[in-house]
Amino acid sequence: MVPGRKMDAIKLYRAENGGGLADAKAIIEGFITKTETAIEK
Repeated sequence: MVPGRKMDAIKLYRAENGGGLADAKAIIEGFITKTETAIEK
């Protein structure tokens, strides 16, 4: 994922769900990891 788009995803997640930056970052990074793993299969 492009770094700028990753930050956009984090900001969007926070806007829609509230919570802190660290929580949003962890959730988005987890999603990216799962998606990349699924694509590799």
